[in-house]
Parts: sequence; structure tokens; C-alpha cells
Amino acid sequence: MGVEFRIHTFFILLAVICVLFANALNLGAASGFGLWLLIAAAVAVREFARLLVAAWLGLRLRTVLIL
Repeated sequence: MGVEFRIHTFFILLAVICVLFANALNLGAASGFGLWLLIAAAVAVREFARLLVAAWLGLRLRTVLIL
């Protein structure tokens, strides 16, 4: 009775875009990956909040798609 977490392909593609963008600005790949991690953390917090609100309202979520 758990919640299935899925990550969309475009979210992984976003990591590549962030790294390429940081390299274009001469910031390095680590900065681009750090940007992606920051975005991923923000999305994870939002999805966790959605799960809490759904549980509080008595709703049952089966799947969370990170997009």
C-alpha cells in the first residue's frame, strides 16, 4: 500500500541541459549538476507536501511522477 515514485525521462534530460548550460557560461559541470540537484530538491519537497495534503484529506495516491 505504498506510493510508487517514477522519474520522467525529461527530468533526467534536464540534468544534461543544466550541465551544458553551466559549461557554456564557463562555470563547470559541477555547478550545472548542483543546479539540477537544487531543482530536484525543490520538486521533491513539493511532491512530499502534496502527499501530506492528500493523506490529510483522506485521499490515496498510487503514483507520483517527477516531471
